[in-house]
Amino acid sequence: MTWNWFGGKKTGSEPSSLVTQQSHGDNYGNVKTVKETTMLQDIGTVITKAPSEVRALMASGSGIDTDNVWKIIASLPENSKVRHWATQKGIDVMWNSLLHPPLSYMGDQFEYRTADGSYNSVMTPWLGQAGTPYAKSVPTTIPSHGAKPDPGDLFDLLMARGKFEPSPKGLSSMILYHATIVIHDIFRTSEKDRNISDASSYLDLAPLYGSSQEIQDSVRTMKDGKLHPDTFAEERLFGQPPGVCVLLVMYNRFHNYVAEQLLKINENGRFTLPPKAYQNEEELAKALKKQDNDLFQTARIITCGMYASISIMDYLRGFMGLHSADTSWTLDPREHIGRKYDGQGVPRGIGNQVSVEFNFLYRFHGPLSERDDKWTGDFFQHLMNQAREKMPALFTDVEGKPLGKDVSYGDLSVQQFMTVLHTAMAQIKAIPPQKRKINDLNGQQLERDENGKFNDEKLVNIFNETMKDPAGAFGARNIPKAMRVIEILGILQARKWQVCTLNEFRKFFGMEPHASFESVNTDVDIQNTLRDLYEHPDMIELYPGIFCEGDGQKMEPPVPYKPGYAMWRGVFSDAVTLVRSDRFYTVDWTVSTLTAWGMKEVSPDPKVLKGGMFYKLIGRAFPGWFKYNSVSLYQPMYTKLQNITNAELHGKTMLFTHDEPSRPKTAKRITSYETIQGILQAHETCKNPAYIDMTSIPDGKVKNFLNCVGDVVKDIENRKFLNTFVDNSGELNKKLFQYFSDMAVAIEKRERCASVKTKEGNKTWVIDITRDYAVPIISRFMADFLGLRLSSKTATGKNEISENEFYKIVTDYQHFLNYNADETSVWKRRAAFLESMEKLVTMFEDGNFKNTGNPGLLTAISNWWYGSKGDWDEVLHKIGSPLRDMGVWVNKELSKTSKSHLYAQTAMFLVALEGAYNTVLMFTEIMNWFLDEKNKAAWIAVSELALKDTEEANEEIKKYVLEVQRVTLTMPMIRVVEKDTVIEGYEVRDGEFTKFKKQDPQFFKKGDILILDLWEGSHDETEFPNPTFVNPKRQSPNYLGYAHGHKPKNEEISTVALTAMVKFAAKMRNLRKGREAYGKLKKVEQVNGLKTYMTPDWAEFVPFPTTWKLRYDDWEGDFKPRKPDVSQGHDLAALYKDAGGNKRSFRDGCACNSNCCGQNCSQPSKKVVV
Repeated sequence: MTWNWFGGKKTGSEPSSLVTQQSHGDNYGNVKTVKETTMLQDIGTVITKAPSEVRALMASGSGIDTDNVWKIIASLPENSKVRHWATQKGIDVMWNSLLHPPLSYMGDQFEYRTADGSYNSVMTPWLGQAGTPYAKSVPTTIPSHGAKPDPGDLFDLLMARGKFEPSPKGLSSMILYHATIVIHDIFRTSEKDRNISDASSYLDLAPLYGSSQEIQDSVRTMKDGKLHPDTFAEERLFGQPPGVCVLLVMYNRFHNYVAEQLLKINENGRFTLPPKAYQNEEELAKALKKQDNDLFQTARIITCGMYASISIMDYLRGFMGLHSADTSWTLDPREHIGRKYDGQGVPRGIGNQVSVEFNFLYRFHGPLSERDDKWTGDFFQHLMNQAREKMPALFTDVEGKPLGKDVSYGDLSVQQFMTVLHTAMAQIKAIPPQKRKINDLNGQQLERDENGKFNDEKLVNIFNETMKDPAGAFGARNIPKAMRVIEILGILQARKWQVCTLNEFRKFFGMEPHASFESVNTDVDIQNTLRDLYEHPDMIELYPGIFCEGDGQKMEPPVPYKPGYAMWRGVFSDAVTLVRSDRFYTVDWTVSTLTAWGMKEVSPDPKVLKGGMFYKLIGRAFPGWFKYNSVSLYQPMYTKLQNITNAELHGKTMLFTHDEPSRPKTAKRITSYETIQGILQAHETCKNPAYIDMTSIPDGKVKNFLNCVGDVVKDIENRKFLNTFVDNSGELNKKLFQYFSDMAVAIEKRERCASVKTKEGNKTWVIDITRDYAVPIISRFMADFLGLRLSSKTATGKNEISENEFYKIVTDYQHFLNYNADETSVWKRRAAFLESMEKLVTMFEDGNFKNTGNPGLLTAISNWWYGSKGDWDEVLHKIGSPLRDMGVWVNKELSKTSKSHLYAQTAMFLVALEGAYNTVLMFTEIMNWFLDEKNKAAWIAVSELALKDTEEANEEIKKYVLEVQRVTLTMPMIRVVEKDTVIEGYEVRDGEFTKFKKQDPQFFKKGDILILDLWEGSHDETEFPNPTFVNPKRQSPNYLGYAHGHKPKNEEISTVALTAMVKFAAKMRNLRKGREAYGKLKKVEQVNGLKTYMTPDWAEFVPFPTTWKLRYDDWEGDFKPRKPDVSQGHDLAALYKDAGGNKRSFRDGCACNSNCCGQNCSQPSKKVVV
């Protein structure tokens, strides 16, 4: 049916539409109706009544924006069909802009997961809660045989394993261990009522945390949000192969790591104790309890996020077979889907209830490996032998006679076997969780140390062997005989629940039902067995029928969109449902819930191991045991052999090592000033670890460049030339000082932002002293020296990049080669390093290295290029012209004696890098020290020197800079001993700090790791008497802040830069930190003692400061002593509320079988009140 716009009538027999004058609510009585206008009439109305400016736009044909469209609609009469349609469309758009009803709510009860899973769905709080009934997804409509096949016969004929068949896809046992945790997470059938699941219906890591508040409290320390070390809640998993327990221990360690980081970061002060907490012991205890709970619950959400990411990116992709392809694609259920495929969109976060069908779907006993088959049999036999000693009366035959001594657990009846199993589990449950012991691969218990932790080496051995252990194949006749009793009980339970048949299950998922036994399985013997047992395909029970489909004994998962087997169709659907229905993985998967750092920690990166996340869990649980590029970590849910094969297939063999895990070496901490200097000069024997193994760097320009770095460092002649170039005698330092001073003036004027006015009417300025002052100055220096073209804004031209983009290239270089605080980030740092180095080498080829003949011509051309822009680029370019000419001259001189053109390029880069190395970090830390209130006198002295503006005053500022840098320098350096060597007399400490002790010449073995503690070396009393005191009169040959080992004179350029930058900052009147966190230099100490900084969004740890806001009144004029910051003192006390939250239920009653919600659910439901 269509509308005849010009005739005003519908085609067909329907009468014309009428518009009521009452346009809202319900119609009552006689409501007057009027006839709708036609399109032609509406056009005429617009032409005559629309605003003149709108009619002018229409006539011009230039288009009409949204505002004018509404003006047109507003000019139409009340009975206009177009106006009526536009109103409805507007309402539709506005309504669908919000969720109805909202799914996310404020308050602890909604912000955090509850122990039992309630309130995941706020509108239906009991949905998916532990202690509620199983759902039933598929109705049973086909009458089945009254007399069904014997369960024992079904197992023996269709399920029992003969010969072990390894997984054709190369899956390892690790994928089954993760599946085991998922299964025990969402299925825990109650012993009192088999219709009830005592686990929640959500992936909330219940095996680690428990499914009730009582159990959850038993695994917590109730301090700092942590769990008892290496402890988990689920006692049933002690009957699983050891790797399952080890995997849970890894999640435990990840949780405790997260809790530590959350407290250190303390985003937005969310874990700060409120001021009233210190009023008395009662308030303090209350506040500490709240802090512990906030830390625990936030760490739990983040840990569950890691669990979900591994489930999606490693586990699900493993079953889908995507690892064999070089892709990061997966079915990520968390993705937001708008109204693309239906009118409502694909719902998210609405809650879930597990069903009985999936209870049977997830019985992954068939792929149990040969090793785990034996371990399980030995474990059952051990339990039986123990029970026999304590309960001899249980072990009798049907006639009551004692069973023989040689009886096996397989000879027990179902009742006897379950009695033995339940007795053993009850004994384990009676032991406090933090004192339970897991078994190793030989059935021996692992002991806990004095801190309650298991031995790392033994855990790593179990885990490593698990990754090598091939899983079995899915399909018929693959289940170990050790599982016979378990499978018989499953068949009986399925019949008790009256679950659907196999064909009913297939129909439910839109799959073709089996019309013959031949379509169920290609194996003739299995076909005939099914025919003998069931007579017709419609009679095949879901369990065990769902495991009988396939190609003989194989039923490998196909692609998710076309899974030919009912089991995989169900598994993939349920995997999507479990995640997408969970509010905490969808609508509340936000930085406000997980924190910015937590979100970053558990979010996959497609550039790192194809988005896999398991490697990060391994690195957090066992730091240092596996090399970052171990081939086993390529995808731990595949065997090591399969990973080697896949790496070859993807052309990535050279990226990985086949080394086995090994105990991390204990690094030797070097604290003596003299020894640190000696080690840094031992280029042949003590090397930067990043330069030792270059196998992971692909052949090409970047690898050639890095190889050249080592040659330049060793070349004595060129080092002499470079030392002469940066010698502090002559005019060079004066020119450099002028360069940095002029650049500081220009950059400050460009970047400062007006804030407020003082009482005197002067402006207060705000500047990011790190990002918008130090970074542009240092970036400009390097680029000008190397003849590279930088833009102050976002770059658009060829080989032109912005200042911050160039600085990122430099920090990517330093980050990869010098930073070792977080080994889980090495892959990411490596990728950024290679990308940045590729850009840098390409830029070199277009810089000063092409212009060694005529520096004047270069300057003329570049001045013309920049002069045409007429903006800050022009000003800064003119400042840098002398330095660019100098760079051309240095390159020309180097090229005369260099082995190659690349050699000269590399030497130039090292000159620039060493001049800038750590300069931004040092400047930021120096300023942070000066602006500390207790150091105000020193800052006033520097400010007075800055206003004198003489060479003598500049020299005094330089001495202050060197001294402050000495007392603030914290970043250590790492060296690895390449071959046995002796370093003459030095002071060394292993592990913890101890008293200095002078030692004889020290022998180092090949492979020793040396941590050069520059802070301790800079506080060596033999070199720096009274080391904690900042003494600008101190005489010292070298400061360790510049001891990078490339060249001994490299401090001069950096010192000149720092002096000029600090001097200019000292002229900024009343310079002070911004308020609150806005002006705080955010630093976090890592577990190895290394201090790191945070990105501006506090999402990631980095080795260099990225942002720091300062305020000042002006920088010109006479110096005035620092005044109190009028912006201070306005901080708000930390928001504080008692533990708990809103207890209101959003529905009438619940469907649980306990008094979990404060109601007697067996009675008629009454409305719950607040």
